[in-house]
Amino acid sequence: MRIKSVSPLRILSLLNQHNFSLSKIQKVSDSEVTFRVDSSEEKRLFEFIKQKNLKIERDGESTRERIINLLKKSVAFFCASVLLFFVFLFLFEVFIFKIEINGADAALAGNIEKIINDTRFRPKSSVDLITLQHAVREANPEIALLSINFIGATLVVNVKQTNETIIRNPQDAIVSSESGVVYCVSLSSGTAMVKTGMRVGEGDILIKPEIAINGQSRLVPAVANIVILAVETHQVVFHEARQEFKYTGNTKTAKTLSLFGLKWGDGEIHHGFTHFDKIASNKKSISSHLPIYKTVTTYKEKTLVEINEKFSEKEEELKQQVLAETKKLSKHIGEFMAETVEVQSLGSGAFKLSASVQFLICYN
Repeated sequence: MRIKSVSPLRILSLLNQHNFSLSKIQKVSDSEVTFRVDSSEEKRLFEFIKQKNLKIERDGESTRERIINLLKKSVAFFCASVLLFFVFLFLFEVFIFKIEINGADAALAGNIEKIINDTRFRPKSSVDLITLQHAVREANPEIALLSINFIGATLVVNVKQTNETIIRNPQDAIVSSESGVVYCVSLSSGTAMVKTGMRVGEGDILIKPEIAINGQSRLVPAVANIVILAVETHQVVFHEARQEFKYTGNTKTAKTLSLFGLKWGDGEIHHGFTHFDKIASNKKSISSHLPIYKTVTTYKEKTLVEINEKFSEKEEELKQQVLAETKKLSKHIGEFMAETVEVQSLGSGAFKLSASVQFLICYN
């Protein structure tokens, strides 16, 4: 509060006589003094000022006014936050902000992104998904299955590639995807860099997209039917007496929800298992409008047990298992020609199984 008077000290004395709790009294000049009064006495003070017709001014805001102004600011901030939320929700619902490509290798993902990259930050209504799928398929014939959809503000591309070597354009060479021996070559266009019986390695050029005419090189499509005999090997060791982990049947699950990187839910639960396997989490979208994902993680308890088995009783089963594992190792599944498994005794109840699988890879 501020007193402006010829005799401000007289007014202060009068206030003290009427039991007003004054604090922080400060003399500004001979005719001006400032002080503070308890908020609980403000109403009584103003009534007293009016009654005595005193020259006392309010210096700044009262507590009540400060509270009201604070409430006004809070309401304004809340309204602005709600408005921003709905603006963001509108933008999130209408525009594309992110592109996600699943199931493609680095090269294919790069080619797809070049085609669909201009959809970023565009309205969803301006993007024809069917036309976009046709464009991606025509530029990338190695795609077996393709789906393009919107999930929230993300354009999601799910791809499954074929196992065949595809020539993307006439300037591409035919390149070996596996090591092996050339089984046969039937050249239609281009220059053959291999011949029957030649051993080739992974990444070797089989057909160049060019021919020599009058001493000059001319680009042509690389077209040929080539068959390579490839061999894949794998070894495992079997112990008749051994320790293995077995599942007990006890499981626990943790559920987590996530939105814009924020997570809430069980998270990493304290399952209490000494030995366990954390099964790959199952993540799926639970909203068609917001990027809200539900993740379910399963923990399976296991225990270490002693196992004693005769190799003679498991031999045929083990041979089939090692052959199946050998076939899975190949990056390019072709027509299997021959398969063998050799067994070697290592002593002390240990046996080594060596599998060899021959298969044909066709390039056309």
